[in-house]
Amino acid sequence: MMPTNHRYHFFLGGYDLEMVTIAELLRENDCDFSDQQLRLGPVASAYKEEIRRVQGQGVMPVLVELTNDLEPEISTKVAEVDHHGHRAGANVTTSHYVGT
Repeated sequence: MMPTNHRYHFFLGGYDLEMVTIAELLRENDCDFSDQQLRLGPVASAYKEEIRRVQGQGVMPVLVELTNDLEPEISTKVAEVDHHGHRAGANVTTSHYVGT
């Protein structure tokens, strides 16, 4: 059986201090993640093939501050974590899970 922290694979967004800190926390907790150190306007399609691969292994891809520009057959089977844009606000949960 796969350890709990390997049921997810995290894909990191724009390379800034926040993302560096998230990578450090994931590493410290032995979590699987990919970090292409993307610049402004990070999109999930930068990781498209790797996302397909982990989905094929039964692992849930987690998009961290990435715009989900993936095709529907891929994009509906991911989790998204973001606290920017339309997701942020006093009456809106600032991070949330989207997916199956």
